[in-house]
Amino acid sequence: MSPPYQRDHAEGLCSSVDEYKQVKGLERENLRDHMTDIELILTMLAEATTTKLHRERDSKGFEPLQKDAREGGNVAGRTRRDIEKRSGKARIFYLVEYPPLC
Repeated sequence: MSPPYQRDHAEGLCSSVDEYKQVKGLERENLRDHMTDIELILTMLAEATTTKLHRERDSKGFEPLQKDAREGGNVAGRTRRDIEKRSGKARIFYLVEYPPLC
């Protein structure tokens, strides 16, 4: 099981942080410096939702925090799928040179 942040990230982006860095050809560089605007926005949506859920629920311990992260990531994942559906373009996260990860 991925740590909560990676899980949060993975739900929205459909890959783990390490896999995503590998696809983008990054080793030690900051992943955010190599994201598109949509990738950044959806990552921030997942993080902000996770933080909001955590604060409202006052979550304590790994499992409650993991639940918050999963739900925050799911919000971003649904938003990503909705954008893809409405735009008619699958894999909005990947430029032509990046193959899909999932």
